[in-house]
Amino acid sequence: MSNSIAATASIVVNASQDKTRAAALALDPVSIVRARGLIPGVKSISGHTGAWSAEGQTRKLSLSDGATAEEMLVALTPNGYRYRIANFTGPFRLLVREAKAQFEVTPRAEGSLLTWSYAFTAKGGLAAAILSFLVDSQWNAFMDAALERLKTEIERP
Repeated sequence: MSNSIAATASIVVNASQDKTRAAALALDPVSIVRARGLIPGVKSISGHTGAWSAEGQTRKLSLSDGATAEEMLVALTPNGYRYRIANFTGPFRLLVREAKAQFEVTPRAEGSLLTWSYAFTAKGGLAAAILSFLVDSQWNAFMDAALERLKTEIERP
């Protein structure tokens, strides 16, 4: 089994590519990324406020289960952005070396397609098996729910 486990979720948004990308950069993880099942939500953020706007920016995420993780904006692209999460505490520290994630916005005839992808690097074979189970049974629904909340924010007049 590979030590890389991936997950991708997409949603059609009734907004332009530019508006959707800007909203994804400005998203408030505390209101969008909520706990679901075994996956903790973001309780608070420290070290940075406002929208992601420059490569290399970092912030610390405090999670609803008491754990923390460090997030860094890796790249801004015309269609979205990429970020990295590492230095997990709590249960994920035993499973995940790092996670690389991306928001990508693609124009559609009406609105845009927002895709959120994650690639987890597990800490070994057993960790990969457990992480694969968590992604399949919990993480995909967690991402879908967060994207629904983000869509509601983007489409709000």
